[in-house]
Amino acid sequence: MNSKHQRQNSTTKQYAQPSSHSLLLPSSNDIPILTRWTLNSNNTITGYISNSSTIEDGNKITTSVITGSTDGGSIVETKSNSKYYLSVSTVVPKRQERGIIRSSYIPSSDNVSVASSLSSAASSVQSRAYQAIRGGSESTARKFFKLPPKIRKLILFSLLILIATLVTQNLQREMQSFNIIAAELSSIDRPISICDRMAPISHEDDIRITQKYNSQCMMNKISPPQNTTLLLLGSEKSTWGRTGNNLIEFLHAMQYAKDNNMIVGIMQVSWPTYMITQMWMSIQTNVRNRGTPECVDDGTIQSARACDRALVRSNQRVQAIDEWKILFESSFCIKIINEEDDLSQYKQVVTLTTKDLFEYQHEYITTATDNSGFREYVEYQSHIIRTLFKHYNNGVGINMHNEPVGDMCSVLNAMFGKDKDTIMYSVIHSRSLEGLPGQRMLAKIAERSGCDPMAALDMNPHYVKSVLKPAGMLGYPIIFITDNQRPEILQKLLEDVQLGPHIRLIPEEASWLGGDITIAIMSTVFIGNPASTLSGFIAKSRVALGYKTNYLFRRKVDEGTQWYEGKWFNVCDHECIFNKNVMRSMA
Repeated sequence: MNSKHQRQNSTTKQYAQPSSHSLLLPSSNDIPILTRWTLNSNNTITGYISNSSTIEDGNKITTSVITGSTDGGSIVETKSNSKYYLSVSTVVPKRQERGIIRSSYIPSSDNVSVASSLSSAASSVQSRAYQAIRGGSESTARKFFKLPPKIRKLILFSLLILIATLVTQNLQREMQSFNIIAAELSSIDRPISICDRMAPISHEDDIRITQKYNSQCMMNKISPPQNTTLLLLGSEKSTWGRTGNNLIEFLHAMQYAKDNNMIVGIMQVSWPTYMITQMWMSIQTNVRNRGTPECVDDGTIQSARACDRALVRSNQRVQAIDEWKILFESSFCIKIINEEDDLSQYKQVVTLTTKDLFEYQHEYITTATDNSGFREYVEYQSHIIRTLFKHYNNGVGINMHNEPVGDMCSVLNAMFGKDKDTIMYSVIHSRSLEGLPGQRMLAKIAERSGCDPMAALDMNPHYVKSVLKPAGMLGYPIIFITDNQRPEILQKLLEDVQLGPHIRLIPEEASWLGGDITIAIMSTVFIGNPASTLSGFIAKSRVALGYKTNYLFRRKVDEGTQWYEGKWFNVCDHECIFNKNVMRSMA
């Protein structure tokens, strides 16, 4: 549930009180039961449902407007003629919503009947005890000891039942988390495949590294919040740069927290969750709720029923977000923060601007005999990237802004169809980077690495062939991805007799950022521009997935007098994109 909704409810909720109405469960099996319910200021009721023919047991719902009284232990009716039985004593106190039992808890359907039975028994007993002691001026404690032994036993028994109910509900919540995490861990047993293309990384290496960081995560979770320092992301409304920069900022945040013994906390509705759910880890529901404009309750039965349907969709989305949180937190060993009030439980909360995160450089020392610090950096950053791609979006679900997500495989499907799993192809990622600023940036990288200061910007046909010919890829498809700032680059490639027949452009209707990134990452050969943060992310992802055919840092043995004279070679290997001595803050 979003934080805005929670804040509104916290000021409008009115909690149920026992009544003198019948405390027996409804005789009809067709009447749904609401437990842990609250009465809202607009006379709707929010609670957990069971015994419904249309909604799965344990879903949290909000009814439409209730007509008549809303006493615990009674049957209420909505304007749409829906009926619900209100349990008496299963309302969660307001203080518990941020404690042991949170509003994000959704009981599993297998166990909800047990909790419901315990709750119903406790409701009946507690109500009888309540009616026995209510009224008068004496304290409740004195009245308790004046009660007949039979009533005192009933009260104590009701307390035991309530304790058992709370334990059962907590176990259900833990089981829900366990099932999601177990499904995540079971995926370790499968080699990484993206859009049906197998990643080259050794399956054994992936398992070893994943288990290593999962074990470190378990140690971090042992520490209670009051002993934990949180690095908070998402409190800023704007970010430093576009998607390529934002991906670096997220990766650097994870590294900063690791380097400084912190846990990353991310506000639920924020730039990191939106960016990530756009391409990976979508919220697994097709339900969309944009304020339910069709829900205008004008007092008619038809409008009330429309509101009922809209509220069911909204509740289904809440449950999907709860499940997404569990997966996201367990995958990255982070905490999703619903409200700023939740931050008070932590020892310290650290915030950095996205510019600070972008410019952060992990400290490691590399010598001629010891590069373990660099190797550890590449390993951890690659682990985070692989975690993303183990959950790439396939067009199902919504992002954190409640919008449908795209299919990361859309471009591969459009370009190669059923052959996408085995076809060999190359990708040229041509980024001009606004002209002079791009030239200055590449010149600095060239100065530090020794690569040519213009070749990756110009993408001249002879430069491209210097990569593809030795790799045996001249006769295979070449996907050209560009920012369209220098159309003459594509024109020269199309006019080349060896390259032109194999150049392919992505159809406009299939092209989008996630699809373009994926086809580049899964290519046989990738030729990119190291001054582009997007090219850099593609190259890093390819390293993470086991590819060693990245070509971003090249120069000629001798300059000669013509462009095509001289032999081209790589000045540093495929992992150079992670090297801070070359890439600085882009590493």
